[in-house]
Amino acid sequence: TLTSAGALTDANGSATNVTAGTLTATAATGLDLDTAVNTVTAGVTGTGTLDLSETDALTVTSATTADGALTILAGGPLTVTSATAAGAGSDITLTASVGDLALGTVTAADDVTLTAAGAIEELGTDSAADLVGDAAILTAATGIGAAGTLETTLASLAATITGSGALDLTDTDALTVTSATTSAGTLTITTGGDMAVGALTASGDTVTLTSAGALTDANGSATNVTAGTLTATAATGLDLDTAVNTVTAGVTGTGTLDLSETDALTVTSATTADGALTIASGGTMTVGTVSGSSVALTASGGGSILSDGSGSPTVTASTGATLTAGGTIGTSAVPVTVSIGNGPLTVIASGVADGVSANLRGTVNPSNNLDVPLATLGLVLFNAAQRYPIPSVIQTHYAVLSTTLTEFVKLLDRPSSPRRL
Repeated sequence: TLTSAGALTDANGSATNVTAGTLTATAATGLDLDTAVNTVTAGVTGTGTLDLSETDALTVTSATTADGALTILAGGPLTVTSATAAGAGSDITLTASVGDLALGTVTAADDVTLTAAGAIEELGTDSAADLVGDAAILTAATGIGAAGTLETTLASLAATITGSGALDLTDTDALTVTSATTSAGTLTITTGGDMAVGALTASGDTVTLTSAGALTDANGSATNVTAGTLTATAATGLDLDTAVNTVTAGVTGTGTLDLSETDALTVTSATTADGALTIASGGTMTVGTVSGSSVALTASGGGSILSDGSGSPTVTASTGATLTAGGTIGTSAVPVTVSIGNGPLTVIASGVADGVSANLRGTVNPSNNLDVPLATLGLVLFNAAQRYPIPSVIQTHYAVLSTTLTEFVKLLDRPSSPRRL
C-alpha cells in the first residue's frame, strides 16, 4: 500500500517498481509506476495523471483521476472493473499487449483509446454502459463485443478488427461512426439516436445498422458501407452510399430512404412508413419488395430492373413511381409487379431483350396509365397488353383520321366560287 500527499513517481527507469500480489496506491498530484502484480487499486485525488505499466496480466479493481489522463498498459490480458478519468480533456488509454481487454465501467471526460492483442469485451453481461467518453478508438485482433454486446455512450467511434472477428456495439444516444472495419466478420451497430456513418467495411460479410433516429451519410460521396449484405433500419430517415451485394432497408417512422449503390444490387426489401424511397444502382437491380409514398428506382451502367420472381408486388407507391433502366425493366418472361395508389408510373427503359423494353403488371390508379418516352426502342407491355408502340389497330385509325383531317383542311383553304347576282 502506497500513499503520497504529493506524487508517486518512478525512480528506477524501466525497471519494476512494485512486485506483489496486490497493489493499492494513492497520490495527490500524480502516479507513475512499473509493476509486477496481479491486482491493483490506484487513484490520483488532485490534479495529475495516472500511469501504470504491468509486466504481465492485470486486474484493475479501480483506477481514478480527479483531473488528469489515465494510462494502463498490461503485458498480458487486462481486466478493468472500473476506471474513471475526470477533469476537462482527460483521456483514458488501456492496452492489453497479450490476450483480451475486459471492461467493467470505463469513463473518460474526453477520449478513450483501447487496444487488445486479443478481443475487447465487456466484463459480465449487464446492459449498462461499459464505455463512456467523447471519441473512442478501439483496436482489437479477434473481435469487439463479439462475446456480448459492448454498450457505450460516445460521441464518435473508430473501430478496427485486424484479424478475424465480429464487432457488436450499442450506443445509448447519437453516434458518429467515423470508421469500423473487420478483416473477416460481421459489424453490428445500434444507436439510441442518430447514427452518422463514415466508412464501414466487412467485405463479403454482413453489416447491420439500427438507429432510433436517422442513418445519415457522414463522408459525402464516398462509400459508407462495403460488405456482402447490408441490413439497415432507422426511425426517421436513411441515406447511405453502398458497395454491397444485397440490402434490406427500412424507415419505420416519417422519413425518406435513399440508397446509392456502386454496382449491381439485390434489394430483398426496402420500405418507408411515411416518406419517399429512392434507390440507384450502378448495374442491374433485382428487387423483391420496395414500398414508399413515392418510389424512384434507377439502374444505370446498362443495368436492368428485374423482379426476383416472388410474385408479390415488387413496387408499391401511394403517390407515383419512376423506373429508369439502362437495360430493360422486367423480362419478356417475368414482369415487374406494381401497385401504384395514385399515378403516374413513368417507365424509362433504354435496352431491349427479346423485342421487349419493359414488361409490367399490376395496377396504376386511376386508369392504368403509363408515361413512356417516345424514344423507347422495344415493346412496353402492361398486364400482357402492348402499351407502346401504339398497337397497329390504333395506328390504322390514327392514320385514317390524320388523312381525313388533312383533306378537310385542304377544302377549307380552297378559294370559294363567286356567286352570281
